[in-house]
Amino acid sequence: MNRAGLRPLGWSLAGRRPLPHKQLPEPDELKNPDFVQRFQLIAERLRAALDARPAGRK
Repeated sequence: MNRAGLRPLGWSLAGRRPLPHKQLPEPDELKNPDFVQRFQLIAERLRAALDARPAGRK
């Protein structure tokens, strides 16, 4: 996750209150095109990083 620019989950949640920008979206929000559009670029970059991993890594 560090190579993709994401903090490990344990580090981001240790001893902190959940921040609104780090909480999972509500199911209704995922149906809202404006909400989904904001994260489209991030999702594409994450997919590209995961696809670029060497074979044999899970």
